[in-house]
Order: sequence, then C-alpha cells, then structure tokens
Amino acid sequence: MAVHHQYGYLPQEPQVPTNGQRIKTRIAAARPAIRVETLVVLIPLFYNPDACGRRLPVESWKLLQTEAEVRRLFTGYAKSTTTGWYRDVEQHKEYLDRLTRYEIDGTFDPRRLRALRLWKRQLARRFRQVAIYMRLTNSGAWL
Repeated sequence: MAVHHQYGYLPQEPQVPTNGQRIKTRIAAARPAIRVETLVVLIPLFYNPDACGRRLPVESWKLLQTEAEVRRLFTGYAKSTTTGWYRDVEQHKEYLDRLTRYEIDGTFDPRRLRALRLWKRQLARRFRQVAIYMRLTNSGAWL
C-alpha cells in the first residue's frame, strides 16, 4: 500500500492488527442494545353517552390537533383505528368504543414521563373523558 506524501507516493508496510486491536473491534461490535419502550395511546372518536344515551362524534379539529401533538412530541409512530370496550361502573352499562390507537417506540426518561402525564390530563379534558388510556411497556431493545 502506498501513502500520498508531498513529494509523491511513499511505500508503506501493510498494518496487521494486533490481538488487542481485534478484541477492541469485537467489543465495539457487541455493544449493548438500547432499551426500547412502547407507548400506546387510545383516543376516542366519540364522546361518552349523554343523558339520552347518544354518543356524538368528536370534532375533527380535536383529532387533527392531537395528531399534530404526536408528530411534535415523537419521532415516529403507527396509527390505526380499533374498537375498545369499557364498563361504566356507576351506571352499570357497557359500551363499545371506536378509537384511534397510536403506538410509539422510544426511550422515556423521568422528565419525559412527567410531560406525558401532563399531556394525558390535557387529552382527558379535550375529549371530555375521565381518563385517557396510556400504557407504557418495555418491549425490548433496538437492534
């Protein structure tokens, strides 16, 4: 192999890695994977029933605002529509719910968890819910 020098190319002996260099390379390749968690957020598409049992659809601007917040808060997500179920313990009634499901992978430190709790309360007020379903699970590691 030749090395460029200001006076032209100078011949150079090929470098053979030593055992120490080989071990460092293997260790670098076997770095521990970064833990990943999955956040699931369920957003209702209809309000809870009124006194007559009617369920009005949520205004589209609220759904668009929520999606804009998801895009601002996270670097990526999956979105789908699903059906959920809940029981109103006080009224002894059961309901099927149409929901938008956001699934977000990432790492969530204590500061980020506090921000999520605040956002959850904002969503509950926005959608007139007692609570918004949010679940954070340790789903493995980034490969």
